[in-house]
Amino acid sequence: MTYKVFLAWQSQNKKTASYIKNQLDKAAKLLKEQGTTIDVIKSPTQEDAGSPNINEAIWKQIQGVDIFIADLSFVSRVRTSNDNVMYELGIADALLGANRTIILADENTKIEKLAFDINHKRISPINTDNKNFYRTFSEWIIQALEESDKQRFTRRYIIEEFASDVVSIVNYFYRMSYYSDATYSAGLQIPTVDQIESELSKTKIGMYAAEVDFSTIIQILEQKLQKLMDFTHPRAVWHILNLISSIKDYQLYCNSIQYRHLNIIDEGKEQYGLYDKKTFFLKPGNNVGEIKGSVFFNKNTIICQNMNCNIVLDKRWTVKDDANFKVQNIVLDNGTEQTAVVMKIATYAEEYRRYLATYIHGILEAVNGLIEYCELEMVHIGNGEKETGIITLILQ
Repeated sequence: MTYKVFLAWQSQNKKTASYIKNQLDKAAKLLKEQGTTIDVIKSPTQEDAGSPNINEAIWKQIQGVDIFIADLSFVSRVRTSNDNVMYELGIADALLGANRTIILADENTKIEKLAFDINHKRISPINTDNKNFYRTFSEWIIQALEESDKQRFTRRYIIEEFASDVVSIVNYFYRMSYYSDATYSAGLQIPTVDQIESELSKTKIGMYAAEVDFSTIIQILEQKLQKLMDFTHPRAVWHILNLISSIKDYQLYCNSIQYRHLNIIDEGKEQYGLYDKKTFFLKPGNNVGEIKGSVFFNKNTIICQNMNCNIVLDKRWTVKDDANFKVQNIVLDNGTEQTAVVMKIATYAEEYRRYLATYIHGILEAVNGLIEYCELEMVHIGNGEKETGIITLILQ
């Protein structure tokens, strides 16, 4: 494995900058001899900081590295020189944390004159005459990499603990946002509030999917989060809390309007064919209990299809089960039988669509933030060569 290291340096102080780069190169060589490989990004965009595109590039670079090294030499002496490194250090502090950040300053830097939010941090003084600093430097890098590995382990733990719940949430709210695009042909991008509102105006949704209650899943997510609080990085906690909060907001809104956003269509009911988790037709069953107790539903997931698209549900969310989940066998065009549910259908009332779209947009932003933090990617599940419109998560 190759670790990535971001070096932010002050171009005004050529001697110190050259010294740090030289010692870092030697430290990298020493680490490689010891079995650890690092790839150093020497802040190539720093000279042009201030451009929106450059700022975005710096943010992405820092987000993707294992450790961050900042040279604060000269910052306290030349006011105009500190914007670039201080900006990058602020990003690193937020994304990586103090234990994955190494802050250096030469012997001429007056640490007490640095900004208050910097001078109380752990700043390591260096002597530019010390030709063997790279040995100590390599030890500091190893300590920071150990923290990076710990956070990587935390991300894997989060994946194991939260993945199944996140997949269900992703499928449900992306389907609401892309009702007229059954296979997400334009990609899995977060739509705007206006786009979501437009999709809700076209949607006809089965009551089993419409009358969901996320109270149980909120409690489950909170219980899982509690186990992470003592050892995980604050950024991971923030992403999970943000997702829980956004779902709570949606649920509180539905409760406050007593689900009046749903207009039940009077002209009848609609059939939803049931699939197994590999998106093959589910063989006919005798009753609801047998269907729900089958191997396909051991992980709480229910996949069904109407004429427009596949819908993924979590049976822990559902309410009014007996009234809106009637199982029967149906005959397909090819003459084979399939298990299906028959339920009433509803549309979203116009006066509530904007509010719903706003809450849904917040959930999609929150869940995408968590997915990105965990280094996951959303992809479609395919059935042969056919896109199913069902989303799963894979490691990038």
